Amino acid sequence: MRYLDVSADAVRIRVLPMEVAVRRILNETFGSPGWSDRYYYAGGQLRCQVGVYSPATGEYVHKDAGPLAIPSPNPAQMQETTSFLRAAAMVGAGEDVMDLKPITLKAAQVQLVQGADGKYRPVGRLVVDRFARDERGAITMVQFALPDGKKILWPDKV
Repeated sequence: MRYLDVSADAVRIRVLPMEVAVRRILNETFGSPGWSDRYYYAGGQLRCQVGVYSPATGEYVHKDAGPLAIPSPNPAQMQETTSFLRAAAMVGAGEDVMDLKPITLKAAQVQLVQGADGKYRPVGRLVVDRFARDERGAITMVQFALPDGKKILWPDKV
């Protein structure tokens, strides 16, 4: 999960799957030799290709994706991670989470404080606790957890 914008009224976030979880899904689905990833630069951006082995051809079929534009203290790492996640989603690993649009949580849902630098920040670490899905498997609700055990739902009116 990445914070896109934090103000006195709300926090806007982008939920991303954990890279280790996506790699585990790929290993469980295709076996460790049944998929691969490779990186290259194009147009000044790091891009990733995720390949899935095709027994019919004896070759890997690759899906390619560039990074997401998400603010980060380490832009190079963000390019690497998000380009991998986007490419893996093209072969079905983490696709449902990557399809989520940015989520806005109101200040009434999550406590926000203003730091000495004038910027607002959430109090405590916000963590995705679970997802609710419809009959097709699409994510319809995200439950977040705070360190004190408090749960926050999005959308806040289900």
